[in-house]
Amino acid sequence: MSLDDEWLFKIDSLDKGVSENWFKEGANRSDWSKVNVPSYWDRYNLAEYDGVGWYSTTFDVKDVSQPMALFFGGVDDDADVWLNGKKVGGHVGYSEPFYFELKDAVRQGKNELVVRVNDYSGPGGIYKPISLLPVRDVQQLLKTPYADLPARPSADWVRDAVVYEVYLRSFSKEGSFKALQRKLPELKDLGVTVVWLMPIHPVGELNRKGSLGSPYAVQDYYEVNPEFGTLDDFKSLVNAVHKQGMKIVIDLVINHTSWDSRLITEHTDWFSKNKEGAIVAPNPDWHDVADLNYNQHELRKYMIQMMEYWVRDIGIDGYR
Repeated sequence: MSLDDEWLFKIDSLDKGVSENWFKEGANRSDWSKVNVPSYWDRYNLAEYDGVGWYSTTFDVKDVSQPMALFFGGVDDDADVWLNGKKVGGHVGYSEPFYFELKDAVRQGKNELVVRVNDYSGPGGIYKPISLLPVRDVQQLLKTPYADLPARPSADWVRDAVVYEVYLRSFSKEGSFKALQRKLPELKDLGVTVVWLMPIHPVGELNRKGSLGSPYAVQDYYEVNPEFGTLDDFKSLVNAVHKQGMKIVIDLVINHTSWDSRLITEHTDWFSKNKEGAIVAPNPDWHDVADLNYNQHELRKYMIQMMEYWVRDIGIDGYR
């Protein structure tokens, strides 16, 4: 059963809906607006708004003899869901489909559904279809066009990997490539087959978080963070890993860069911008990074060439 239809909607800019029980069955919603779902809420003739919004609708169920589920194609960003005044679940994360098994929350006859959406930046809302369906049918909706295609073959070392993750700043007192290299025999004795390094690139200084900055604020994709050592030190580590019969992969942060990155200096057109033309962060909390815009074809080419460089010229075995 599709629940795409006219719903009721109300902005909750003070985030008081939960404390005031807006989710309760039969709550007074006479001041809520009628809107179409699915859709982004910026299409409801609202002023620009990021925050909490509430939705409500009713639907009839004739048969409750089999387990039912509520399926959401996508919500921007987080969602909490109540059915007949009972909370059936919450979901964190933008875009991906999700569902809740309704168990005894659904009943024969009229049902009242309430959804609280928390949007951090961008349009916001229930922007993909919603369905009520038997639990046994959920997997069909979760399938993508790739689900029935054969998987790409993986190398044996990938399929059988025992992965050890290393955050260099806390792995040793020195926090360096050389310190990790000295510990490789111990990792080998543990049964490790793949060493996975958290980001190794230089960390930006502009708008950085804390005194050290986040390693996810990459300043230069072709350099290594000097606090870990030199590029030659890293090459020595890569060679030492291979001599131990292990593989080495690195975390690659390519959704965003630091605000003083080489890419911002050289290619401002490769970044996401607001209506005023200013570069923006992926969300307000990630204020130390600028969002990359992969609609720019040259950016894609740059990233492919950069990834090939670290494998071909430096010798790493792959990326996380």
